[in-house]
Amino acid sequence: MRIYANGLVASLLRVIWQEVKMTSSLSGEFRGRVIAAIEDEVSTREAARRFRIGISTAGAWYRRYSETGETQRASRVRLTQNREYLQGARNRIS
Repeated sequence: MRIYANGLVASLLRVIWQEVKMTSSLSGEFRGRVIAAIEDEVSTREAARRFRIGISTAGAWYRRYSETGETQRASRVRLTQNREYLQGARNRIS
């Protein structure tokens, strides 16, 4: 029974760790390593598996790098630039 309990605890800890990983932002250095792997002719699917991220995430990072040359997360500048407009629209609706 003790082995089962340890296995259950380990499974629960893996699930909790996945939740923590999903809510935190990943570093630019980590994104750069994923992109470098894809550039070294590793498939997007293999890079995602190797770095334990989603295939679509790896693909999106590589696409953004190909288009902009940046590895950092997309900024939220557009939202802050349009904040006054959005607040005014919200006030007009209410």
